[in-house]
Formats: sequence, structure tokens, C-alpha cells
Amino acid sequence: MIPARPLLALTVLVGASCTPSSPDSAPLSGAPAEETETSTPPGAPPARPGVPLADLLAPGADARALLARLDPPRRTDVEAVANRHVPGQVDTVRTLFYDGLRLEVYEVSGSGAFVQEVEVTGPGYTTAEGVGLGTSRDAVEAAYGPALHTEGDATTYQIGTGADDPAPTMLTVRFKENVVAALEWALYVD
Repeated sequence: MIPARPLLALTVLVGASCTPSSPDSAPLSGAPAEETETSTPPGAPPARPGVPLADLLAPGADARALLARLDPPRRTDVEAVANRHVPGQVDTVRTLFYDGLRLEVYEVSGSGAFVQEVEVTGPGYTTAEGVGLGTSRDAVEAAYGPALHTEGDATTYQIGTGADDPAPTMLTVRFKENVVAALEWALYVD
């Protein structure tokens, strides 16, 4: 049997480690500060963002307004991150998970918010150019031109900007047997 004082101390330590932290007090270690999860009942429609993919990828879009328009995600992770330009300022990265889509938003403390990544891994999402899962490599190249880089099954394209744009959007396409298996956009956020 454990004596009362060590048991009390152990209970306090376990309880403290289970207390959720707020984004403001979260460590900057990269661990999620908060996570919410919603479950979809059997037979319910899949969790979808409720806005077109083009709206998620719109350059310079107001991400706070976009977040207000989105349907509830299956899960949301929130991570506190150090601002690269303002010492001591803590910003937030909010990652929303839908069926077949992951959306990552960088929120500047006391300022704006920007979509920084969009990843499509499931069917039902297509770009304005008609590219989605199952699209052929030839059709992707017809839509986006020559690749900037290819490594293994991943091919990267610069899209929606001029060749000399200092803040281009990069699209990485993962192919399996020469058809699109996943799409990931990295939008410039600084």
C-alpha cells in the first residue's frame, strides 16, 4: 500500500499533466497545445470543408473569414509557435482535418491569418484546372507546365505566379503509377 503523502503527490502530478494547456501557455516544442475531435455517426456524410478547393487556395485570402465559413472538421490541432520576426511573440498554427483534406492556417497573434498548407489525399476535391486524385501525369503537366523538381514519386510545380515571383505557391504532386495519389500546396507565409 502506498502511504498517503506520496499518493497525494502522485495524484497531483498526474492531474496536472492531464490539464489542457491554452495556446498562450503551450510550450514551443512543436507538441499540439490543443486537440479537438468530433466523431461522425455511422451512415453520416463525410466531414468536408463546405467551400470549394479554389477558395482554400486563393492567394492573399483572409483566412479568418475563411475559417468562419468552413464546416466543422473531423479534428483540429492547435500548436503555439514562436514568431520568426517578433521575439517573444507566440503565434498559432491551426490544422483542420477533413475526410481526404488537411488545411493548415498560420494565425499571427493580434493580426491576420494565412492559409499555409492544403493537402488533398481523398477523392472529391479538384482544382480549377480539373486536377484531382486519379488525374494522369500528362494532364497535370498540361495544367501546370514543366516540373521544378522530381524526387521519387513526388513532383513539384510552381503555380499561379510568374517565374520571378518572390513568394510562389508550390504544388507537390505524389504520383502512383502515373496518376495523382495526393496533392499538397505550400503557400508562402512570412
